[in-house]
Amino acid sequence: MLQPVRQSSDITPAQMALLRDADPDDSKIAAYLARGEVWVSPDKSAIAVIQARDDDIYEIMNIALLPDMRGQGRGKAFLAGLIAMVKARGGRAVDIGTGNSSLDQLALYQKAGFRITGIVAGYFDGYPEPIIENGIACRDMVRLRATF
Repeated sequence: MLQPVRQSSDITPAQMALLRDADPDDSKIAAYLARGEVWVSPDKSAIAVIQARDDDIYEIMNIALLPDMRGQGRGKAFLAGLIAMVKARGGRAVDIGTGNSSLDQLALYQKAGFRITGIVAGYFDGYPEPIIENGIACRDMVRLRATF
């Protein structure tokens, strides 16, 4: 587990680029940055924006890891640290959404205990540029939840 650290200062340009890697829509990033908390890994290789939905339900609005750090278990460890932080706050569930074409992320989240709760059809259709991952057009958001 990578223990996340809450960041109280403004995000850096490098962190913004990392957030854009997970979500290329600047207006959406700005909206959840305004309402959420920014958490980073101790070595700054990972970043997440988390928002409280209810007293005991949180949502990971964005989570990203530097490309050269992927495939080493660091994303899994950072996600585990975020879940531990939510549990320590008395949370009972964490929600997350990802694109239908984000196959690695879907596998990661399900291996971490998240279950699919729904699909938001057409969620990504309004994005400024089309998103293509793994040769698949990203059009729908897959919603997942981890309950503890």
